[in-house]
Parts: sequence; C-alpha cells; structure tokens
Amino acid sequence: KLSQIVLPVEDVVSPANFSVRLASDDAQLMKVLEEMNESPPPAVQGWTVGRRETVAAYYEDIWYRGLAVKKTEGMFSIYLLDLGGALVNVAPDQLRPLPVSLSKTPAVMYQVCLAGLGPTEGEVWGEEVGQLMGEIVNSDLQYKLGSEFLGQVDGGRWLVKLKGEDDGEDIAHMMIEGGLAKARADRMIENKIATIQDEKKVAKSVSSSSNNEVSTATNVVPVARTEFKIDLVSKPSKAKPVTAPTKAKTASEPTMAKPAAEQTVSAGPKISRGVLPVNDTTVA
Repeated sequence: KLSQIVLPVEDVVSPANFSVRLASDDAQLMKVLEEMNESPPPAVQGWTVGRRETVAAYYEDIWYRGLAVKKTEGMFSIYLLDLGGALVNVAPDQLRPLPVSLSKTPAVMYQVCLAGLGPTEGEVWGEEVGQLMGEIVNSDLQYKLGSEFLGQVDGGRWLVKLKGEDDGEDIAHMMIEGGLAKARADRMIENKIATIQDEKKVAKSVSSSSNNEVSTATNVVPVARTEFKIDLVSKPSKAKPVTAPTKAKTASEPTMAKPAAEQTVSAGPKISRGVLPVNDTTVA
C-alpha cells in the first residue's frame, strides 16, 4: 500500500541514496519540535556526548533530535534524525541529553533506495542521475507521490517503490525508459509486512522494553528493531513538508521493505525508527 511522502525530497544523491518522510508523520514531527523548543532540554553538568548517542542539538536557532556521529576539531558532526540531509557541525555547548519523553518517538526520516534499478553501466551511479531523479520527483509539489516499503537491503536502507497515488506512474519505470537506469533484481534481508495493528502492539511493548524497537505511524510502513549505531548509509538530507512530485525520467536504485510486528533486524542501522537509546561511551 502506498503512503504519501512529503515533497520536495531533498538531497537525492542517487536512486540508491535518498531519504523520505511520510506525510502522515507531520503531526508527530510538529509535536516533537514544539515540545523541544517551547521547553528546551536543560544542560546537565558533567554530561559528555556518547558515541552514536541520540542528543538534542541546537542548529540554526532550532532544537532538533540528532545522532552524534563523530567529533572533529572540537565540533560534533550530527545527523538530524527528523530532517535528514548532510551531517551538520554543532558545538559541544549546543548539545544536550535527549529527554526520555522525546526518545520514545520514532525518527520520521527513512533512508531509502529505489527498487528494481541499477546503473546503466557498472555499479556506481553517476552524479547527474541523482540530480535528474530529484528533478523528476520534485517537478510538481502538488502531485501526490506515494511510497511502498518492500523490505530492507544490506546496509539498513528501506527498499521502496515510488508511484503516483492517483495515476500509478512509477518513478523507476520513468528512469528506465529515459535511459537513466536499467532494471535489476533487488536483494532484501526482510520481506515482512507490518500492519497498523501490529505497529501499535510494538509501540506498547517498546515503552516497557529495553530493546530498541521501532514503531511507525502510517498505513503499511516498516517496523524495525535497530541499535542506534550509525553506519550512515550516505549523507541524509533535510526534508520539508510539501506535496508530491511529478513524473520524468531518471535512474534509481533498490530500497527497503516493511517488516512485521515482530520487528526486523536492521542491517547496518542508518536512521533508527524506534526508541532512541543513549550510550555513555564518550566520543573521541
């Protein structure tokens, strides 16, 4: 089943490397941002940022939930869990421990790849393919573009299909027809489909479990179990709520599918969508 995504989709590196946010998660995102910015997380004396720890990060005058990826020359490289985009640099004094109440809400960005596609030559996507795909997907921000989660692939990304909700236009087919990609079989590590009812059950168990479980809000979307390690599947991008793209031709690549209620094992966690665990190992 298709779940409408928010347009524009930004920073499309290639069909195998981009991020999407579901329109159904917008209310949840607004609630998290309002809570964080109306009552900013307090500074905690003696606190140090843990390796791959989920934190509250103050970036461009707004508090966001982020993941500490690395520390370089006194600055932390942070992945903004709810906006995606490239890693941003944040000073230590602009970071705070993430309150427990905010760590239980799943991150709203999904790192994905387009199903059924491969580069026309070799195994590496040309830079221009990602640009063209972005133009296709974002050509009409009023277009209702839906995403169907198929499963997860090695590395943790979700394998998805992108289709028009009203006309069924398939972005992958457009790219193949336009000579930007060729058809290719995908290798998924999960084939389970999660129902809304199953996700609710998982969400309840998450609050009483120490395991990192994922719950999603929307029709049929992934519910994954993952640790907050980060093997960033590439540079995520900031996504903004809008509408959906139109059609054009470009190349694309495989993505991930939806796991079932029992939670799927995430391969190479990118964006954790469950409880955001904290870890005390200081980032070097």
